[in-house]
Amino acid sequence: MKSIIFTWFSLVVCSFGAELPLAALGEKIFLDTSLSNPPGQGCVSCHSPENAFADPRRVSPGAVKGRLGRRNAPSLMYAALIPSQRLEDTYDDKGELEYIVEGGLFLDGRAHDLLDQVRHPFFDKNEMNIAGAKELAGKFRSGNYAKEFKDLTDKEINEKTFEALVAFLREPMFRPFNSRVDEYWAGDKEALSLSERRGLDVFQTSGGCSACHLTGVASWPKPLLTDAGFD
Repeated sequence: MKSIIFTWFSLVVCSFGAELPLAALGEKIFLDTSLSNPPGQGCVSCHSPENAFADPRRVSPGAVKGRLGRRNAPSLMYAALIPSQRLEDTYDDKGELEYIVEGGLFLDGRAHDLLDQVRHPFFDKNEMNIAGAKELAGKFRSGNYAKEFKDLTDKEINEKTFEALVAFLREPMFRPFNSRVDEYWAGDKEALSLSERRGLDVFQTSGGCSACHLTGVASWPKPLLTDAGFD
């Protein structure tokens, strides 16, 4: 069995045993365009590796001709580091208690976490247009997944599908932290020009940008330049 692993610059071919590891199964599902109704649409159709796993088009066309997504498909880079949705209690300028929504996936945060997010496109009529769990399970039973889904119920097939996609999105290639500002924060002081360093200083001080676009480490291993909020 062969699997195509995406990197920023090329496709790397690796060999695996009889039953794919969970992340490799997730990659196989991610690339599979036969799982929609009608066939022809897959995760990779809207999350292009050549475009940081995003879609350069304003909205993505769905499996059904003429149907379009509601919003631009966001990048999947660093998606696994976005925290689960939660309410954060804080105080406003008048000292009154208020609650702010933080975390969650999709541009409006409607998915509680990554496991919740990966299931939505399958069942959205404007995307992969699958009618429900039974139809999706049938796609896998009739496809090239005999070893991975042998003797599983419809519910178990669906659960394993979504868990595999999450495992794939947690692979290191989705969180390289290899931008020039990452290199600067890692100790390479020549990674940014003098002008850029001045801009970063304004960003972190008088500009107030880092109040929301955090440059310190929060719940992630390195700065993500976000507080995962919607305010």
